[in-house]
Amino acid sequence: MTEPHQAEFDIGHPAPDRGRISRSLLAFALLGAPVAWSLQLSGNAALGGLGCLVEARPRGFILNWEATAIAIVVVNVAALVIAVVALAASAHLLRETRHEKMQHSGGVMQAGEGRTRYMAVWGVWGSVLFLIAIGANTVAAVWRNLCGA
Repeated sequence: MTEPHQAEFDIGHPAPDRGRISRSLLAFALLGAPVAWSLQLSGNAALGGLGCLVEARPRGFILNWEATAIAIVVVNVAALVIAVVALAASAHLLRETRHEKMQHSGGVMQAGEGRTRYMAVWGVWGSVLFLIAIGANTVAAVWRNLCGA
């Protein structure tokens, strides 16, 4: 009358590759591009405002406009580099987790089986999205004078 207990749902651990993947690399892959974008926005606003202040002051004031323009370019290039590295880290993690146990759960999880692979997929998409935003901000900051003159 009593049958041995059978596992009806043998889905395995939700993150089977969790021991092979560095948590800090996964965190950078997820957060590198958004943090770079927010620092780019803050840096462009601060440096653009300083550049406008410099134009209204005598030449001997803190920085001249050329140094401020170079600093704006450096901030934008640094944000682009960080976003590209975060995208590369996400792609690396996606390749590293390609052998995670297939789980037939449906929805978005079919694209990324397991938690670490799922997070790597979102790292790729988030990095692409923020890379586009950083590129658009770079074009806007470099294309014309931020002071509106």
